[in-house]
Amino acid sequence: MMDPAKLKQIQQEGGTVLQWKETRIKPLAFDLVGKYIDTIWSVSKDIQSWPSAEIEKKVLEDADEGLQRFCTFSHKSIFSILTSGKASERDVRNLKYMIEAKKKIAAGEDEQETINQLHQLFQAD
Repeated sequence: MMDPAKLKQIQQEGGTVLQWKETRIKPLAFDLVGKYIDTIWSVSKDIQSWPSAEIEKKVLEDADEGLQRFCTFSHKSIFSILTSGKASERDVRNLKYMIEAKKKIAAGEDEQETINQLHQLFQAD
């Protein structure tokens, strides 16, 4: 950390002093990700004919802080898939397959074997 007196001097001389902010995100529990997928899908599944922006607005309307962060920051890609206006039960199932695979790998299961199992599930669809 820079000396506070030096920081003050830089500011007084017209310089800009930026403050570092920690931006690491604590990973969400896999079960919570699954719960958020279910929540988003429960709101959006019957309105997939709406414009995407309207589906997103409807989902976020009653979302708590955690779901808001999930949808707009940490898991925007999942949110985009489920509110695209083109999502289906198959998309939800595939997202859940991928989460289950990540959970197994994180628990120490063989990565290649888990990926192969996931691939077989996708092929079965």
